[in-house]
Amino acid sequence: MIGLFLTLICFSGFVYASIHWLKIKLSYAPLFSISSIGVLLFFFSIFNQLQKGTFFLIFSGFVLCLLWIPLYLKKKREKSLLPVSRVLIFFLILIIISFILTHNMTFTVVDDYVYWGIIGKYLHINNHLPIAGCALDPRILAYTPGTSLIHYFFYFLMGKYSVHISYFAQNIILISALFVVVDRENIKRSVVYIGILVILMTVFFGSGFTKLQVDYLLSITCFSIFWIYYNEKNIHLKLLTLSMPLCFLFLIKEIGFMLGLMIVAVIALDVLADK
Repeated sequence: MIGLFLTLICFSGFVYASIHWLKIKLSYAPLFSISSIGVLLFFFSIFNQLQKGTFFLIFSGFVLCLLWIPLYLKKKREKSLLPVSRVLIFFLILIIISFILTHNMTFTVVDDYVYWGIIGKYLHINNHLPIAGCALDPRILAYTPGTSLIHYFFYFLMGKYSVHISYFAQNIILISALFVVVDRENIKRSVVYIGILVILMTVFFGSGFTKLQVDYLLSITCFSIFWIYYNEKNIHLKLLTLSMPLCFLFLIKEIGFMLGLMIVAVIALDVLADK
């Protein structure tokens, strides 16, 4: 439970920064935050500074959370945060449920998608991306680092490696992507929307909470990007909010690169047509 507590503190700091400084909507902030962490870790790993970069991000998350708490308490006394409080509680409940569901899990399928768990363990042991000549299967080296960087972030945060943390990290990405449909003014309807999305993923991709796969993450991230683009009215805020999820989409899997290019082309054409 200590790991869960540390996760909530650190991640809430990034969400706060996205909302307070970048003016990103609360429902979009978790996806923007987790995508930003993945993209930054990728750049740190390119420059062989993965361990130091991860420590910097975790430290920044805690500092940002400490800055957020006094502001939150002040607005709470002014009773101006009631809808926000309900949304935050809903988000925390989803994370806690995910943490409980993934407890003591082990890998249940042996296929291409388990490779991210293997790369994540390699990152935990060596603190750098796999290199040519390492002991990993050559097929694993052909994959993008993808979600394994997020696994590494939570391994580092909790101070250990476990399959449970791998699944939990995957579900943080999933919950953050699902959260874009949340309406701060109507939590009941938001619960229904998220329930429908989880059912659809379970039907079409197997259980998203019990298999370390990434195809459902590609699908839900694409859905989230289009949802944000359709519902966010301010064009500048829209492009800012989409910037990190689009970049992270490139990292999840090779096909994510093509999906990202397709989405960028669609958005560019739509913006030009609108002008």
